Amino acid sequence: MADDDLFLWIPRISTLVAKHGRWIGDTKSFYGVYVSCNFVVDSERGKGYSSQMILTMAAESTKIWGPTPFLFEVHNVPRGLISVKPFLQFSYVWIPFLSVQTPPRWTPVPFDVKDYPGFYVDNMEGYKAFSNNDGQMILLDPLDDIVYYTDFLVLHTFDGIPLPGTWCRFFCPWGSTRIFLHNMYFDPLPSMKHYLLT
Repeated sequence: MADDDLFLWIPRISTLVAKHGRWIGDTKSFYGVYVSCNFVVDSERGKGYSSQMILTMAAESTKIWGPTPFLFEVHNVPRGLISVKPFLQFSYVWIPFLSVQTPPRWTPVPFDVKDYPGFYVDNMEGYKAFSNNDGQMILLDPLDDIVYYTDFLVLHTFDGIPLPGTWCRFFCPWGSTRIFLHNMYFDPLPSMKHYLLT
């Protein structure tokens, strides 16, 4: 997490994290708040905790950044959103990545988020970009997982991270992820005890 992320939690029940950043689109770009973690303990699901925390976070983020849209990435679409058309839908799975030990082909390069579609947080500390001689690019997040690449077929040549435990986001038909976009500027609901770190 970065210093300016919003973090909410209800002890032993729920955790919510949001990051401010920019959506870079093919036809339109805008600033928004990306909900990167929305977790509720299995035994507490269906009791409305998540919606109350989201409303609280929306109120707090509006104080900080002004009215701004929220982006929610969900892997298992809740019943209440099944009939809602997503802002974006794509499919991916996380696969373990084994780095190769070859003569170096990939070198660190500067990374400008304006050049690539997707959502990018304001604080890019910890992100690393690499390029090879053919102009291909790979982007790693602060956990050294591969979150973007220009060509999947060249990943096997990547020698930039000899770290165990690295994962790669592989876009394919076997995963199902949807991103929902919503404008919310409501007051927090006072009916529960929660904690907010800003």
